[in-house]
This record gives sequence, structure tokens and C-alpha cells, in this order.
Amino acid sequence: MANTTVKGSGKKAKTSHATIQIMGKGQDAYKDINWKTLSDEEARNLEKKGSLAWKILSNSQTQALQEMTVEDVEKKLAVILELTNSSTEPQDAILLDYYTVGFWWAKEEGFTSQQLSAFITVLNRLLGNIKDKNCSLSENISDLKSMMVGIGADSVEASGGLDFLDVEQAIKISDYIKSSLFQHHRMYEFMFHGQRKEEIIGTELCVKTLPAANVPFPAPLDEGLVEDAYNEYIAPPEAFDESENEELTKSATPNEEQLTEKKDDLEVFKVQVEVDPLNDVTADDVKQMFDIVSAELFGNLQIDVTRKLREREVEIITRINKIHKVAETT
Repeated sequence: MANTTVKGSGKKAKTSHATIQIMGKGQDAYKDINWKTLSDEEARNLEKKGSLAWKILSNSQTQALQEMTVEDVEKKLAVILELTNSSTEPQDAILLDYYTVGFWWAKEEGFTSQQLSAFITVLNRLLGNIKDKNCSLSENISDLKSMMVGIGADSVEASGGLDFLDVEQAIKISDYIKSSLFQHHRMYEFMFHGQRKEEIIGTELCVKTLPAANVPFPAPLDEGLVEDAYNEYIAPPEAFDESENEELTKSATPNEEQLTEKKDDLEVFKVQVEVDPLNDVTADDVKQMFDIVSAELFGNLQIDVTRKLREREVEIITRINKIHKVAETT
């Protein structure tokens, strides 16, 4: 016999006791109970001492999860189990995925709300053994056996907390945990206790900063503008002294003697122009001169190109050597 408390409405709450006949074993023992009509407290009051139901998921949470899609179940379990960093933390993502798949499997197997809640408690306990107690595989198997004590037995004096399951459900749970957790026990041990190697990759960059500007505009970048072009086209003109301007004006004004000298120079230049300096130049002389000039021009160009090619070759070989050293160290 089991008693449930039902709260009435109104200013004065009335309490009535509904007597539920618990008959049979396993799932049949609670077949007359409609978990949807019970509150979380009423569902807990129906449980025997040591029951694994309602430890992680309450009755209301389990009822709500059964009505959701698998995507919504994952989001809800992330909040309930405090695995909200699953998008950035691999450990939280793995645990959330394991709980979600486990809940959905139990739901498709037709487990009741009580059995669903207890199944999540079993998964949480086994994972906690690995994380908190660093239990081995054999120790975790022994703990699972201890939780299944009393299933299908005529006497329920010794119970591991899952006596509301029948033998067939216990076998399904054992097979599921074996394939999903026990076969990958080493992986979960490494996830909780393995130390991951941290690799720090860095690149050193040499950055040259601009000097302090002493003009209205900052100094030009070396790769952007040459200094001669800056001084000629961009730099503001220097302050001009008026006294110097007067002296330049006076010196620029020619006198009579200077004009006479310029006239004489012009006459001499005219006489020199009238004499053609190329009268005695032959075609062979022009060809010889052209060969000399071209050799001087293109010879320097060839030397410059050869030098740049050698510098480029040395730079490429240096980079290849660095790559080989990195590959050998890794």
C-alpha cells in the first residue's frame, strides 16, 4: 500500500489520501500510477528508500523532456546538467551528447517517467565514478551490478534502487551501457584525466614606427614614398627672409658690363654653331661608339640582375632549411 497527498484549491487547503495498490514486480508494481498527475514532491514520496529515481531529473522535468524534440531535449539537458559551455568545451559537448542520446534511447524503449529519471541517474553515477573517483572498468561494472540488485526478485528487502525495472529492461540497460560506455571506458578516462599537450605557435614581426612629426604632416613611409619626392612635392616651403629676397633681386639685375659680356659670348657661340662637328664622323665611328655605350649600360644591368638572382636564391634556400628544421622537431 502507498499513500499520495493531493492538495485542494481555495483558501483552506484540504488534504486527501489516495491509496494505490502496488502489485507485482518491476514495472507492474507502479502500473496504476499516472505520473503526469503527480507533483515532484508527490512523486518523491512514492519512492522507497534508496531509489535512484528523481535524483537528477525531477518528475516535471522528465514529463517536459518527453514532449520535446531531440534538439530541444539537448538544450534543456544542457541547462539542467550545467553543461552550457558545450559549444566551446569538448568535454561538455561529449557529456551532453551522451546524456541526450541515452535519454532518447530510453524514451523510445517505452520507459516510464520514473524509469527515465532513474536511467539518467545511473549514467550520471557511472560517469561520476570515472571523473571523481577515477574508477577502473571492473569497479564501474561492479557498481552497475550493485545498482541492479533486487530486479526481478521475489523479495525486495535488498534493493540497489532500480527494483521498479523488470528483468528485460535491466538486460537492455546493461547492453546499452556496455556498448556506449564500457567499451569506450579508456576514452572517457582520458577525457577526464588525460593531460593534453599545449602547442604555442608564435610569429615574430619587426614593425618600424614612424618618427615624431616635426611638420604639419608625418614623415613618409619608406615603402610608400621616396624622400626626394616628398621634399619636392609634399613638404611645405621654408620661411623666406625678405632681406635675402632684396639681395637676390639686386644680384639678378644685370648691369651694362654684364650685358656687353653676354653679347660677346653669343657671337662666339654662333660662330661655333656654324662649324659642323660631325663632318669628319664616319659610320664605323658611330657603330663603335654605340657598342661602347651599350656595353657600359647593359653590362652594369646584367651584373645587377645576377646579384639580385643570387640574393633571391640564398633567401629561398634559407627558408627551405627553416622548414626542414621545424619538420624534424615536430
